[in-house]
Amino acid sequence: MFLREVRFVDWPEEPASYPFNLPAFCGVDGLDFDRAVTYFVGENGSGKSTLLEAIAIAAGFNPEGGGRGNTFATAHTESILYQHLKLSWLPKATRGFFLRAESFFNFATYIEEIEKEPYGSTGFALYGGKSLHERSHGESFFALITNRFQSGQSSSASNRATRESSSASNRATPQSASSSSRVKNQAASSSRQPKNRRVEKALYLLDEPEAALSPTHQLALLRILRDLEESGNAQVIIATHSPILLGYPHARILNFDTSPLSDIAYEETDHYAVTKEFLNHRDRLLAELFSDDPDG
Repeated sequence: MFLREVRFVDWPEEPASYPFNLPAFCGVDGLDFDRAVTYFVGENGSGKSTLLEAIAIAAGFNPEGGGRGNTFATAHTESILYQHLKLSWLPKATRGFFLRAESFFNFATYIEEIEKEPYGSTGFALYGGKSLHERSHGESFFALITNRFQSGQSSSASNRATRESSSASNRATPQSASSSSRVKNQAASSSRQPKNRRVEKALYLLDEPEAALSPTHQLALLRILRDLEESGNAQVIIATHSPILLGYPHARILNFDTSPLSDIAYEETDHYAVTKEFLNHRDRLLAELFSDDPDG
């Protein structure tokens, strides 16, 4: 791993204000990272996106998302937590990306403005050769992932990955689930980097990417994560609510619903348990949910 440790420094002795008063951070001196893929999970407001944002800023990324060279701002809403983090690297990752669902539109607009500049006429080349605004939200999100997270691939490969993955999503049925899974894997693998290409170390930070990705594209993202891990050149940290993304094998999952935050197994997460219960007992759960009986 490249980002080995995140330490909390200069912490207030009596943390009464946000973000220092979040229960997940209580009694935590820092976090060690020993896996290629790490997940942050927890309820809304638990602090997972807050910490991911702070790590991104401390690592040199724009608070609203992008690579290290992307500098734009539409609103200064970031917390001061990054000022209280110390990152330890071995070696330091020199490239990467902070992908943030809630400010993705702002990032796409920023790329649009770069393309209009005389010196920026190749701005779209990093995203499949086409404006991110000229695609659906999910398609532009996935185009960014397949291009910026897969250094060295061709634009045609990323476009093909998007088309095939979307096609599989449209025709997937219970009877065709296994075949659509194969198509999803093929779609993602079509954008793999050449094996002999020397790639610099990269840190990828994703904040709730499932907000824009269909289940099909979430599965394709799992394949991309596998390719990144096998390359040995990437480390990924993801804040998510998706039981699909959380299913990535051998990943570390940190639960922000405990105080302090702690490791949790995939099958023990609420995301897995609630989704499994709903799929297996939908009628009963909905009957209980819609019941006017206070006793259920």
